[in-house]
Amino acid sequence: MSRVVRLFSVYWLCAFITYMVTLFFGAPRFHATLGQFLLNLTLLQDFFDVERLDGAYWTMSVELRFYALALGYLILYRYKKIKISTIAYIWLALSVIHPLVQGNIIVKAIDLFLIFEWSPAFISGMLMAEIYKSKKVNIKNGTAIFICFILSIFHRMIYAKIAMIKYQETFSKPIIVAVMFAVYVIMLLVILGRLKWLNKPYFLYLGIMTYPLYLLHQRIGYIIFNNLMGHYNKYLILAGTITLMITTSFIIVKYIAAPLSKYFEKYLGILINFFPDLRYKSASLETKGIEKISNSISDK
Repeated sequence: MSRVVRLFSVYWLCAFITYMVTLFFGAPRFHATLGQFLLNLTLLQDFFDVERLDGAYWTMSVELRFYALALGYLILYRYKKIKISTIAYIWLALSVIHPLVQGNIIVKAIDLFLIFEWSPAFISGMLMAEIYKSKKVNIKNGTAIFICFILSIFHRMIYAKIAMIKYQETFSKPIIVAVMFAVYVIMLLVILGRLKWLNKPYFLYLGIMTYPLYLLHQRIGYIIFNNLMGHYNKYLILAGTITLMITTSFIIVKYIAAPLSKYFEKYLGILINFFPDLRYKSASLETKGIEKISNSISDK
């Protein structure tokens, strides 16, 4: 419930903004149809081979598949109490085997659900959540996270090879390893409480702003560049675009996200109450969290 409200309320708003900007200012490079827009609202466009309204949406399809897995786990848990860490280890074992058995049609079907290219990131996140509870890294979970790190590098190296052919550019393997290493180390430091000095309301607020910023920046940014390049200084255009994107994201989080989430949650709750096995509760923690942070910023 929380994730649906958090993701789709802001996503639909940003998708509508991107659609309108594309309609009025996108030509001749960018175009969008009503059907494309409506299918993008479902996040199912990749499964129907429909062009994304914004190239950045590719991660949303991956995320949607992960939430489908999460839903499957919640249903399974009602009948058999399996620890989430057990699921993580099973998923990791399958992820290690996957590169050795690619090409099989059954494996491809499984990959559609288990998203092996990105599974190391999800699995390590699940294991880190367990570490966060215990505040301990042991041999078992430490080794598993290290394997996730190796798998992450493996898949990024494969992508780098494809990207070098596609973009005719050279990618540095040491930089790929260094960036991936930094990501894992930073996340471990966060869950072990070593970065608590960064726990400031404005940092959390900036973190929430990254979601609408991510959804809006790519296509609209391209459209701004295409329309203004040649008329104004390129550095001025860049600075102006960055300022516009950050300001728009701030406005969405500050004034629109919380009321929109409440409205969305209200009617989603009515829909869920039609199902006898589900119970609708009050406003999601994330919606409350956004309001709390927003009020904190206002007070200060």
